[in-house]
Amino acid sequence: MNRVCWLSICGHPTQIFLRRYPPLENTLTEQASSTLYSRKPARWPLAVCLTAIILSALIALPATIVAAFPVDSAGSWNPNVPCSSPWIVRISDITDNMTGSSSYSNSLFSPGITENPYISGSQGAKRWLTPGATPSGWHSPGPSCTITNSKGQVVAAFVEINGVGRAFWNYQDCSASYDTVNGGTPTPSGHWCDSYGNLFDPALVPNYSTSCTSASDPTCWGRIHVEIDRDWLAAGYCGTGTACDNNTLVQQTTSASATTLIDVQGFVFWDRDHVNETWHSFSGWELHALTAWRIHQLQPPPPPPDFTISANPSSMSLSAGSSGSSTISLTSLNGFTGAATLTATVTGPITLDNPTTSLNPSSITLAGGGTGSSTLTVSTSLLTTPGTYTITATASSGRLSHSTTVTVTVGLPLL
Repeated sequence: MNRVCWLSICGHPTQIFLRRYPPLENTLTEQASSTLYSRKPARWPLAVCLTAIILSALIALPATIVAAFPVDSAGSWNPNVPCSSPWIVRISDITDNMTGSSSYSNSLFSPGITENPYISGSQGAKRWLTPGATPSGWHSPGPSCTITNSKGQVVAAFVEINGVGRAFWNYQDCSASYDTVNGGTPTPSGHWCDSYGNLFDPALVPNYSTSCTSASDPTCWGRIHVEIDRDWLAAGYCGTGTACDNNTLVQQTTSASATTLIDVQGFVFWDRDHVNETWHSFSGWELHALTAWRIHQLQPPPPPPDFTISANPSSMSLSAGSSGSSTISLTSLNGFTGAATLTATVTGPITLDNPTTSLNPSSITLAGGGTGSSTLTVSTSLLTTPGTYTITATASSGRLSHSTTVTVTVGLPLL
């Protein structure tokens, strides 16, 4: 029988119920919620109640959204794929640095794209096409952009892997008609086959030709099988010279080379039929369908840590003998952390008594992404010559130095 805790709050028995909503993500579409209710009060000690609440919450947890990887805001490079936010991963993120059944069981992406109910001839949904102008009788929509993995977490099924090398490339499973799941109708005239090969991460596989000689070889973790699906090719989903065009891929890359690197996008899929085979890297993981590729785009180095400085107000009017203030603000950029020392200088008309300045505090310590401020006070005397003065506030930290100005207009003293 289920029991529910009641706590005494302000002397009154108060029922505790839990309601949980996972955060919304623009990259993921699944939502879930769960509520724990009680039927009958049962007074338990506070410690027992808290323990029961925690355990009940853990048991009742729905599928949670995992946001473990950066997202390519450019979305899919193939216009026929409607997934807008692929996760950027490494091959070893998919294999989880394992081979065989352990890789399948432990991977964050297990079980890969599937369909429920299973459709005969679909080979686990890897031949599904996306919504759009698909041939008559094709199943739509195509592979889901996300899946609920074996751990109950919502993860991306559509991913991007950057900076990988191409190994062997070949053709198999040729046909003159589409798969049954895709309508089974005749394909356009031509020779349509799965175009397939292996990709490898040069950081984990320094020499492809001598890598992954056994299931215990750690270089296997950095290799993955990929296939440009024959039905996608026949349907024109890969284009010519762009997207997942297989001929251009072979022409513009060198087999087993760590210098002609590419970036790829595709759906994570598990092929159970080749788990123990060397050419499949002793793993069932694939990108199938491989939906797009491009020559590796080197990313510019990140901008160095820095900060900005500003003044508010940036101008003021004072009568001789009075004072005013402005807030000097610093903002961290690109993760800048550290202390910046503040100074102020005055320029303006020749006078017997220039305006004076003070800064409180005279040093600001910034946290990464943080802000800080100091009060700049400008004081004048009855001997200060009327006119326009420029106060330059400067913040310095090591080799970094930035300034902002405050314009001060001094008028005749008030009588």
